Amino acid sequence: MRLQLRKRDAAVVMSIDHYEEVVRMKALCAELIEQVKEKEIAEEADEYEALYRRITSPQSRKAADGLFAATSDSLRKTYQPGGTEAR
Repeated sequence: MRLQLRKRDAAVVMSIDHYEEVVRMKALCAELIEQVKEKEIAEEADEYEALYRRITSPQSRKAADGLFAATSDSLRKTYQPGGTEAR
């Protein structure tokens, strides 16, 4: 086991029980980190799936079809400037 104090390798004396406890804690820490990563990946996957369902929904398809079929006159009539555009 490598131990560093103030970014320098250090030698320490400890009992076998203490060493085994440190090794168990190190393994537990690695396991907990892996569980957190898996949970975060699952949450991101859920968000991706929800976004994909929304993008591929019939309502989204209808809105996209309407946008691409819009004429310049219909766009001009419904245009509303945003907060960064001159009115």
